[in-house]
Amino acid sequence: MPLENKTSLPHFAEYTMEAALLGLFMISACTFGVLLEHPQSPLHQAIPEAFVRRIFMGLAMGLTSLSLVLSPMGKRSGAHFNPAVTLAFLRLGKIHARDAAGYILGQFAGGIAGVALAAAILSGVADPTVNYVATTPGAQGPWVAFAAEIVISFGMMTMVLQTSNRRHLARFTPVFAGLLVATYITFEAPISGMSMNPARTFGSAIPAQLWSLLWIYFLAPPAGMLLAAELYVRTRGLHQVFCAKLHHANTARCIFRCNYGQLAAVAAMLVLASSTLSAAPDAGSITQTGSPFMALAFIMALAVLIRAMHQHVHTPSPAKRASKGLSAVVVLLAASHTASAESRQELGLMLGIAHPSSRTAQSANPIDFSNGKTLLANYGIRLTGGKSTALYFEIPFAATPQHELSSPLRAVTRDVATLYLTPGLRLKFAPGARISPYVAAGGGYALFEHSTELINGAANPVQRRNSSGAFDFGGGADIRFLRFASLRGEIRDYISGSPLFAVPVNGSAQHNIIVSGGIVFNFGKKIR
Repeated sequence: MPLENKTSLPHFAEYTMEAALLGLFMISACTFGVLLEHPQSPLHQAIPEAFVRRIFMGLAMGLTSLSLVLSPMGKRSGAHFNPAVTLAFLRLGKIHARDAAGYILGQFAGGIAGVALAAAILSGVADPTVNYVATTPGAQGPWVAFAAEIVISFGMMTMVLQTSNRRHLARFTPVFAGLLVATYITFEAPISGMSMNPARTFGSAIPAQLWSLLWIYFLAPPAGMLLAAELYVRTRGLHQVFCAKLHHANTARCIFRCNYGQLAAVAAMLVLASSTLSAAPDAGSITQTGSPFMALAFIMALAVLIRAMHQHVHTPSPAKRASKGLSAVVVLLAASHTASAESRQELGLMLGIAHPSSRTAQSANPIDFSNGKTLLANYGIRLTGGKSTALYFEIPFAATPQHELSSPLRAVTRDVATLYLTPGLRLKFAPGARISPYVAAGGGYALFEHSTELINGAANPVQRRNSSGAFDFGGGADIRFLRFASLRGEIRDYISGSPLFAVPVNGSAQHNIIVSGGIVFNFGKKIR
């Protein structure tokens, strides 16, 4: 099938855009790498736990990925900025070999230029703790890293193909990609460094002078993504690959062998049919459903890999404990995205103060927590509703880097970091009004990370991390001040299991009341 843009000339503009996209990604990675990992960074000093820092690094790079895909350059070039993605679409017949070569050359050039520019601007990029954000295997060794890179690359490409080629999910592909990037950096980075991209690794390897294990990142990501492409073709067929763009719901030109118009036409006919039926007397509603099970399959595969690593090194793994809950979160999010063609999305970013409940040791001595500064994020998507009420699916995230403990008992854990991830439902009242109160409840996962020392300075005998289930409930209000933004005030109680205090305590439930405020951004199609 001919290219949509029928010119026979090379598409140098798109090649340049691919270089710029990966260059910007690497500048962002280096910037946040310095902020979170350089020992003299105030942010590094405020967040002493590596796992919590990876969470914020994951969020930063996930949002970077989302922003780049939805940028004007990303909409036009297709936002591969990864040679493994381009090779997979070459195998699928969606990109001309000449354009694939131009994309790959541009991606390598962009990766190199991005790291070089970041190093010239930020002196901390060269520090050994940042090391040009180079990707290197973890303690489990190169072969485990190789397997992990195949798994995460397979998962990413499977997600791209399954979502971008379904009319319900196509416009949400950038969101899913950002979520997977954030997830991989948080949980998989200690295994392989989380590359998934030969050009990204090569850009860091040049100034860091890391060559011996480069083969991992040149072979595993293409292998994983080509495997995903092959499996997709054998299960759904080559005719079910409509284009090579990650986001095609725009008017930017397309240089690929593109059949996206067929997918868009089907979606338009369904919307028209839905509108016709809903206008008829006593007409029922049309519910759109998707098939997001590929997300569950990917997360389960990653969970199995992490479990194997745990058994291999005999050390506690927070990723192992998180994997089951995280897989449910991704599947729930995928399902919620298909709920309605009229859904409107929200992203809230907030700061708060967390006040955990005091505990009592079995010796009757109290154990008190200090208040902790908390960073919160909340993604919500409207499922249904009208002018009076609206029901949202939400994923709230709350992380407190440090609670100091005090007690007459000196042999108690010195401080605790907490993290909550509790997907649930939010009921908003008067959603279209300037002031919209709401109530919310959900359940999910709590993680506690303990200091290595007790209050008395002795070594802490408890394991570094433990986790439990969690339940949250609370409420707040949004005050709209711009068409696309609102101020939010909120109070929630997160109820979970208990951290480890190194002494026996009474009871097992831990309350964590968080009072927070921040800003909420509204995006997506407006509610009619």
